[in-house]
Amino acid sequence: MASQEHIAERPTAPSYHDDAHSAYRTHLPRAGERSLRVKKARRLYRQRRNREATMGYDLFGEPAWDILLTLFVAHHTNQEMTASRVCISAATSTSTALRHLNMLEDRGLVSSTRDANDGRKRYVTLTAVALANVENFLDSI
Repeated sequence: MASQEHIAERPTAPSYHDDAHSAYRTHLPRAGERSLRVKKARRLYRQRRNREATMGYDLFGEPAWDILLTLFVAHHTNQEMTASRVCISAATSTSTALRHLNMLEDRGLVSSTRDANDGRKRYVTLTAVALANVENFLDSI
């Protein structure tokens, strides 16, 4: 079971909702930098959920950013993310989350692979480009 800190878990969220890993191995930052970046990504995600819980879920929405933050943390904590778990983390309807996930894949920011044993299951990861972009953003804040 995932820890309470895993950003894909949203207790206050609304009720709706490969080989690529090896490409990142040479791109991983030093341990201290990775930890600070992951903390920043988690904090950003929690702040977004808290803002929605306080102000209303229908006022704010950046599912693509939520997906990128989720996959960033998953990458640095060695967690495999299925498309359905990623969609939940987007804090929106499943159809909207899937649309954003597909858009991110079309733009080369995420990649996905089908489970060899269950073709319905799709694993999603950040590409090296997206990983670098999120790292650069987190370093700037």
